[in-house]
Order: sequence, then structure tokens, then C-alpha cells
Amino acid sequence: MRDYFWSNNRIKPVLVVFSDGGPDEAPRNEKVLQAAVKSFKMLDLDAMFVYINAPHQSARNPVERRMAPLSRDLCGLIIPHYVCGTHLDAQGRTIDKVLEKKNFEAAGRILAEVRDRTVIDGFEVIAQYVPPASTAASESTEANDVLWQDRHILQSKYCLHVVKCQDESCCSPMISRLRLYLEDGFLPAPVMFRHGLYGLEACSQENMDGRFLDISQRLQNASLVPVKPRPNDYYCSSVIPELQKLICSVCKKYFFRKASLTKHGKIHKNLATIFELAEEEIETEVVSSIDEGGVQIIEDMEAWMQLIYEDGTGN
Repeated sequence: MRDYFWSNNRIKPVLVVFSDGGPDEAPRNEKVLQAAVKSFKMLDLDAMFVYINAPHQSARNPVERRMAPLSRDLCGLIIPHYVCGTHLDAQGRTIDKVLEKKNFEAAGRILAEVRDRTVIDGFEVIAQYVPPASTAASESTEANDVLWQDRHILQSKYCLHVVKCQDESCCSPMISRLRLYLEDGFLPAPVMFRHGLYGLEACSQENMDGRFLDISQRLQNASLVPVKPRPNDYYCSSVIPELQKLICSVCKKYFFRKASLTKHGKIHKNLATIFELAEEEIETEVVSSIDEGGVQIIEDMEAWMQLIYEDGTGN
């Protein structure tokens, strides 16, 4: 396994994680984002891509098929929820959170003990219970920074991209040659193509009778994509009705939920405020004032004349 992830005594700089769409693995969830950013920073990756299958397609995931032996070993196993004593009242509500955590840990240790004895295709499974970290320790500061997110993260319903920026004061230089193939480091949005009257063409949302190309073919045919930038969920039927409402009106960036779009909007609002303050500062540098009688007093003739005769190009 180490050979797959390590090269030249360090982990390979581009990591792709492919899993099923469970709530603990779906890239649209905040906890998955937190974990991905933390791993991205800790491993000093150039890029990290987290993908899941579309609904009802998890059976195609080879990892999911590997779970069969693990599930088989759990058949008939009953783990009581009160190993360390009951933490629930008569209505099934938690009344003792400390005891609840102890019972959860006991169940986790039982599961780890069972799975630690499993052998898959001649390979032993190593399983152990790992106590959860505190909320403060598990959260990533960068993942909560709206500006950092905007520069490094591309998140949609079925995928999550975390990529280094080109600002060396923020990120260390890339080790891989990722930007030779992907200009901004992010994988392009999937596009459905079909053979039309004049050759290959991108399918519209109203006529999705084509097929998706692999990454190399997608890059080769980028010029055929009419909508740029193309949202990652452009062909997602559950998103199409709300798609236009999830695109930033300023930079045209797509967000898969309104809360993310609202947070992103603060960046443009802050930039607008900065520009307004800068303009006000420039205006105050004009060395002139109005006295009580309404007469303009020019204190710096050169600066005052420049405002009259200079155009927007500085001529």
C-alpha cells in the first residue's frame, strides 16, 4: 500500500479519494471539507480531489465491493448500547452524555476487534478504535476562512477540490506538474458530448443524450464547451431548477448551496468597500478646500491641475 502513496520518501503530491456517497464521506458535508483541508495541509499536497458516485451507483465502487467480507463478519453480531450502563431515559433520550461516549467507545472497540480478525484476498485487515479528537482540534482554521476557501477550494454536490494557490506567501511551490495540464489546478467540470450535425458538440440540459468523456478527451475538447465556467453540477437533474440562483453574479463561480454563495458574496462586498475607501483617500489627497465664504482655496496647484488635465490613462 505504501508504494501507491509514497515516492521519493514523501507522499505523492496529488491525492484522489474516491468513496461512496455516505453522509460521513460526501464532499458536500462540512465535516468532510474540514477533514480534507486538514489532510491537505498536514501532508503538504499540491492538490486533493474527493469524489463520490452519483445516487444508486455506489455498487460500481470497487471499495464498496471490498466491504462485503467485513459486513459478512458482522452478521449476527449484536452490540448492546448500554455496555457501560444506560445513558437513555424511558423515552430513549440521552440523559448522560459522558456515559453515552463511553458506550460508543465500547461499541467501537468491539467492532475493531471483530474486523481485526478479517482476511481479504489473503491480506489481513488491521482495525483499531481511534478516540475522536476534540471539536477545536479537528476543525481547520483555513476551512473556516472564506477568502482561503475561495482561492483553494472548489466544492460541488459530488466532488471536492483542494488545490494550492500560486501565492508563495500562502502555499509552498507545487512539486508536481499539475498546472501544465490544468491551468488553475482544478479539474474541469464534467461535460456530456454527443455527435451532432457538424461533429462533436456539448449537450444542453434539455437534450442530454450523449456521454461523458474521460479527462484527457475533456481537456482536448474544452473549446467546444459553450458555457464557461461550466458548473460541476450542470447536468445534475436535482440542481438544474436552482442552478442560476447558485452562481455568483460577479465572478460567475458556482456554489452548490446558497449558504456558501452568501459567504462568498462577502468577499466582493469587502473588496468593493476597499475600493471605495481607496477612492475616498485619493480624493482627500487633492490639496484644496472650501472656505466659509464658498471660495475654493488651492494649496497645491500642481496636484489640482493634474486632476483637470489627466485622463484615465495618465496622459
